[in-house]
Amino acid sequence: MFYEKDFAGAGCKCPICRGKTEYLSSDLRPVFPEERLLLELLLKKEPFSLASSSVWNSANRYYIDGKSVAVSSSAFRNADCDSLRKKIGGLSKENLEIYQELYTKSQLKRMKVVDEYLNNFGEMIKKKIITPN
Repeated sequence: MFYEKDFAGAGCKCPICRGKTEYLSSDLRPVFPEERLLLELLLKKEPFSLASSSVWNSANRYYIDGKSVAVSSSAFRNADCDSLRKKIGGLSKENLEIYQELYTKSQLKRMKVVDEYLNNFGEMIKKKIITPN
């Protein structure tokens, strides 16, 4: 968990990997498959090209694999809604299948990281490097 005070300096460390983190936004929200597909179409990218990317949203800014991409509100206002609806409808089954496949893989990866962290923590207690409270 990160706290506001952690961002006052040059950044803070990830509590899992201890790597350096960078501030992105105070209100960052995940982009789910349907919005990701819409974003791909609005940005004129191939459908599913961002499926394995980390995509987040904050106001009119998207973060794709940590890189900031501004999307103006006019891009949404001026879009051909009927055409987008048809394209998204035609891709919805494949979009769900890709999401389910990736979700399973990411869950396993997360579980592995947590397992390694807990094993390392247990080893540190055994070696008396740290003591549990």
